[in-house]
Amino acid sequence: MHEINLGKCTEVSSDEAKAMTGKVSGAVVRIKNFAKSCNSTHCILHRYALVTKRISVTLKSVLDEAVQIIHFIKGKHYNHVFSKSCEEIWVVFTHTTLLLHVEVRWISPGIMLVRIFELPKELIAYFIGHTFELSDRLNNMAWLSTLAYLADIFGKLNELCLALQGKQVNTLQTKDKLVAFSRKIKFWISAVEQNNFGCFQALNDFLEVCLDMEIHDCIKIHLFSLQQSL
Repeated sequence: MHEINLGKCTEVSSDEAKAMTGKVSGAVVRIKNFAKSCNSTHCILHRYALVTKRISVTLKSVLDEAVQIIHFIKGKHYNHVFSKSCEEIWVVFTHTTLLLHVEVRWISPGIMLVRIFELPKELIAYFIGHTFELSDRLNNMAWLSTLAYLADIFGKLNELCLALQGKQVNTLQTKDKLVAFSRKIKFWISAVEQNNFGCFQALNDFLEVCLDMEIHDCIKIHLFSLQQSL
């Protein structure tokens, strides 16, 4: 269509979509049929997505439970009731419907966590009339503080992801941004070691007392792991 000579292709980068990586009719396979020596790699954004999945059991537990809460609310009947409830108590329009978490489109966790963290009172009020086994998490300070950190770190990762996209972004710019982000993580680790959470707005605003040491250690370990992976 664009008069590209696929026979001269030496490298192709793709995401994990079946249309791209399918063994029989995927785009990568078709390109390699024309260019026998062509190599293929995963897109840098998707490698980066894998980095975000390397989290501790504690953090992953909170993330999974937050996903379950949203899936419960996203049920057709419950979602309608919750949206109506939010409207009645004058919640900002953009927050009236919680976003569905989609793991493949990894940018969504940050948005999802921010939404659920910004609506604790509305969620608590909603679960008064709708029994759910995880509703007590919204009254658990340790769980909420962990959720606040996840909302913060995924928000920062989302910002980086968006900065890596666009037709005008090249590999040199991408590398510079990743290096800069890695240096930021080093600074965040130093701040956390001093019990300074000013870098994480949601967590800092939420904390009224010192952070639980177990959660403190989980955050520090996660930041170390994130820096090493990047």
